[in-house]
Amino acid sequence: MERKRIAILETGVFLCLIFAVFSLSGGAEAGTCEAEPTDMSVSYGELITCEIDTGSDTDLYRFSGNADDRVLIEADWISGDDFVPRITLIAPDGSRLSSQYLAAVIDYVLPQTGTYTVIVNDDYYDYPGKYNLLISCTGGSCLPSSPPPEDTGCNITCNSEPTDMFLQHGTRVRCDISSASDTDLYRFSANANDRVLIEADWISGDDFVPRITLIAPDGSRLSSQYLAAVIDYVLPQTGTYTVIVNDDYYDYPGKYNLIIACTGGSCLPTGNTACSAPTLSSDMMSLHIPRLNYQGNSGLTSFWVDFVYQPDASGNIMFKVLDFGAVQE
Repeated sequence: MERKRIAILETGVFLCLIFAVFSLSGGAEAGTCEAEPTDMSVSYGELITCEIDTGSDTDLYRFSGNADDRVLIEADWISGDDFVPRITLIAPDGSRLSSQYLAAVIDYVLPQTGTYTVIVNDDYYDYPGKYNLLISCTGGSCLPSSPPPEDTGCNITCNSEPTDMFLQHGTRVRCDISSASDTDLYRFSANANDRVLIEADWISGDDFVPRITLIAPDGSRLSSQYLAAVIDYVLPQTGTYTVIVNDDYYDYPGKYNLIIACTGGSCLPTGNTACSAPTLSSDMMSLHIPRLNYQGNSGLTSFWVDFVYQPDASGNIMFKVLDFGAVQE
């Protein structure tokens, strides 16, 4: 049992040191498209529900973008026998940048400043159907500002679709990919040379395989991992980072847990951190770990930790960090 307790602490102490989560300021909006002929302006994070009325119908959406901004565009199937949405991205100068169907998702760094057009239609102009369209900024000048933190605890549930929310280090969020082509976005603020550990754990969903992708503030794609959906990365810039979660090949829905933890650099906590996790009962037990070693870029760092723990009804161990600090040599 002692070995299990130590393992729980070693894998969790750096993952539950700072516990706060806050939603994207203002939240994402949802609405319906304009009546036919659909040709409308949309903003980043605005979820639009629309339909292809006839097989040959096309819907147009315009958005303003700056050169070097990175955007994620997705069209999710809602209904329609044999309807397969296709999305096409057209640059301000009229060049055709990308066109995708089945997994109707476009991840693109914009080459120009101006008005971009997204065209939605049935793949072969054969069948009518209903869909959701969402255009999100994942890097560059269009990134949202980080709102003030709001402490809501260790374990939280994600925002409703479209999921786009800020997290602070150590908060575990439970969410789901509601449709095969769904993508969820998580933002966090960090400084250059901070080291983070990002992981997405599968909870449920036949054949669902979570993939996580880390995007830098300037829009560069730093890492993308699946199966073992874990990213261990030293951050190259100061600013807002974006983590994208989706099914590996946009095939299957499912549920997952995501956590972003600081493991080195300026983001490490400097004092006592309380976690508003599930309340521990009076039969909780305490443990003092005099030394935990972490090997980072700057060398070996040693911490001491005081925490309490107790098993729940299912036999899992819940724990709460009470205090910690650097070992004084």
